Amino acid sequence: MAAQPIMRRAALHAACACLLALSACSDGPSAGPTEPTLPAPAAPGEDVQAVRCEADVQARTVICEPYEAAPASGASLVRTLGAQGVDVRVTSSNVQYDSVTKVFGVDVTVQNLLVQKMGTADGTTVSGITVYFYAGPNVSTQGSAEVRNPDGRGFFTGAQQPYFHWNEVLPLNAVSSVKHWEFDVSSAATRFQFMVHVRTELLPVVLFDRSVGGNRDIYRVALDGSDLVRMTKATGDDVNPTVGGNLVVFTSYRTGNAELWSMPLTASADDPQTRLTTTSAAETEPALSADGTRLAYVSNAQFGTGKVWTASPTMTGAARATPAGFGLDGAPELAPAWAPTGNHLALVSTGNGSPDVFDYAMPGTPVLVSGHADYSEVDPAWSLDPTPRLVYVSTKTGGGDLYLRGSSTPLTTNPGADASPTWLRDGRIVYQEWAVSGGTVTLKWLDPTNPARSGVILPAGGGRIDRPFAVPY
Repeated sequence: MAAQPIMRRAALHAACACLLALSACSDGPSAGPTEPTLPAPAAPGEDVQAVRCEADVQARTVICEPYEAAPASGASLVRTLGAQGVDVRVTSSNVQYDSVTKVFGVDVTVQNLLVQKMGTADGTTVSGITVYFYAGPNVSTQGSAEVRNPDGRGFFTGAQQPYFHWNEVLPLNAVSSVKHWEFDVSSAATRFQFMVHVRTELLPVVLFDRSVGGNRDIYRVALDGSDLVRMTKATGDDVNPTVGGNLVVFTSYRTGNAELWSMPLTASADDPQTRLTTTSAAETEPALSADGTRLAYVSNAQFGTGKVWTASPTMTGAARATPAGFGLDGAPELAPAWAPTGNHLALVSTGNGSPDVFDYAMPGTPVLVSGHADYSEVDPAWSLDPTPRLVYVSTKTGGGDLYLRGSSTPLTTNPGADASPTWLRDGRIVYQEWAVSGGTVTLKWLDPTNPARSGVILPAGGGRIDRPFAVPY
């Protein structure tokens, strides 16, 4: 039987004695008005980005560009995911102006550039995509302009904001149907401007490595089990994916030695990947911060024993993260995990003689979270909450169960083993569940506030799953 991950890491003990919303849009694009069911609007002040558009009445053009607005204090559900052409593309076409009726019209489509499906949070319920007017339309000099045919008016960041709604689900690269927007424009108005936001729910996506045909590769899958995509196909094993921003970093053995490689989150198996390290040491267990700006990993470059290091995602400024006096030189460190804010990690160290979880606010001293000589604690992961929660795996009650920091009650009671927890932004935990025998693995999720609320993402079979990592937005 294949060794379970908690057992592989615990073996180090012996060796040492191991509704999301989107803001962005535009580029300049027919359905009639509808009465859509919209996601709940964000509270005032939570929008963090807009797209500024200018319409030229006489030239029959609409030109838009991203407009960066400072995030409001406490912004949470409405998040900036990228500029126009990065995460979403709003396109205008067929611009018209009727000089008799004074109606200015434009056809508009929305394209999803994210790996997450837009317009659903669970893969079944359609909430769609809404483009609403954050500001304007306002004329440049004199005259007036007003949205003529919105699907409705609602409160998003202010009262009575016009919006257009597509009751659709858009997979990666899919383009919505066309909507015809109309504006009443007075005779004196020659130009007008407006800002719009795109709001949608996203279906969460999880990456993992999987053994198929004797070789491990990186895969991604939607939370409902759809859109399973193989992302690598090298002859050596590719393992331990981590995601931050639009970047994936993983460990590959394709050159014989454990090295770090990267690729875009949207990559498939035929796309090129970038080698990040070319050392004689082994670089393993990468962990990106949620925004993709910081990388932690394990390297045995200093003592021949794995220690936690940090660097930029391009490997500049690489240095050991843990202080020199922390643990014994021969005591391995494992499983670094970034907290959502600050220069702050959780990690596993065997410096006390057993694998234990530590909380490390750099450049201080790692603080023991949970540890015991008779069992192991591994696989820490921080939630993405404003007040982050820490989950980890302990063998206290058997093969391995999930625990929240500060609680003595396990979240799981699997007679086999549960491992590799990772947090969705909505507060659910994704993890791998090992069967009590046979080495089969199921990819699952649970709600830590109600562990009985759970679901299966991928059932056992079709290749053994390991090391899931949830896309953090």
